Amino acid sequence: MIFYAVTRQKFIRIVALVLLFTIACTGEKGEKAKIRSTQVDDVIIRRFDVELFADYKGGFAQHLAALQDNFYPFLNSEVIDTSVVAQLHAFVTDEVVRELHTLTRDKFAGLTALEKKLTTIFRHIRYYFPDWKQPEVFTYVSGLYGDSPILYDGTFLLIALDWYLGDEYEGYRKAGLPLYRIRRMTPAYLHADIIKTILSQGIIPHKPENRLLDKLISAGKLYYLSGLILDDLQPEYIVGFHKDGLKWCKNNEKQMWTYFLEHQLLYATDVVLMNKFVADGPFTAAFQRESPARASLWVGWQIVAAYMKNNPELTPGQLIFVGPDEILKNSRYKPGR
Repeated sequence: MIFYAVTRQKFIRIVALVLLFTIACTGEKGEKAKIRSTQVDDVIIRRFDVELFADYKGGFAQHLAALQDNFYPFLNSEVIDTSVVAQLHAFVTDEVVRELHTLTRDKFAGLTALEKKLTTIFRHIRYYFPDWKQPEVFTYVSGLYGDSPILYDGTFLLIALDWYLGDEYEGYRKAGLPLYRIRRMTPAYLHADIIKTILSQGIIPHKPENRLLDKLISAGKLYYLSGLILDDLQPEYIVGFHKDGLKWCKNNEKQMWTYFLEHQLLYATDVVLMNKFVADGPFTAAFQRESPARASLWVGWQIVAAYMKNNPELTPGQLIFVGPDEILKNSRYKPGR
């Protein structure tokens, strides 16, 4: 009888585990099926980086006029005046720019894979944020001008492909770009940059970030949602540093959190002080030189992840409106290391 009772208890536990596993798998498959059935248009990328530099035997002004209808984000005035023609002509004939164009053309000879990936990304965004409107997508050569390789205004998504030629490209160093930024100028970071730009510029509400806690949670939401939208995206691409940096954060998570608490930094408002924790650079100025830049923002990601784990009923559409204090309080965040 004792043997029977033990066997029966073991059998019940096994059945329970099987049922739990089946339910979990069914739920996962159910959500994935819903995402796959979410309607978006197949992405077709318009290549201003190719067409602008094409032969213009009939004259450059006529060349621009022929492109105007298909590339209105770049040529959006009704009449392209002579000053615009002169500026663009100087741009396309610049030696450095032409080198960037040639390398971009060769590096990104075809964008079918990117179009498919963007369609997948857009489908996930639409699933989690049903009111989101799908943008038209264009690629271009920027000449490395500007601060951001991805531009998004809710209608157009513009991708400067010359920012993703690979960290071995010597032209980046000649342009005076810092090494810590050059390391992220590879195709591997492109998908994450696109997702984060769309989220930060068009989905997550902009709120004042006067305290360090505000900055941690804002970044935490961005990173958490980026990983949700593209679940095969490696964490180091989301946060923008290499695997060694990710390993450092995991090994020093408890120490970072203890440091914040002991020095009462979460509610600090001094800009100079906060920049030591959140500014880009070769490392986080407030921590060891072995740390990656903005390591503290990775802590924000862990806080948001803990909050969502403790509040499984909350949707991404609701998360974006939850305040930092609420997230910190109900995350019950306690790093273990």
